[in-house]
Amino acid sequence: MKKVTELPTMCGVEGDLKVYCPDEQEPMVWPSYEEVQSLLKKFY
Repeated sequence: MKKVTELPTMCGVEGDLKVYCPDEQEPMVWPSYEEVQSLLKKFY
């Protein structure tokens, strides 16, 4: 997780992380759900 959070600063790129856990219904997302939605809308 730490490496993913460093990518935008080090490389000047945008990205997100989704982690699906078998015990959870919703994935954990980074940076936040709203920011991930905004990022997806930008590219799709």
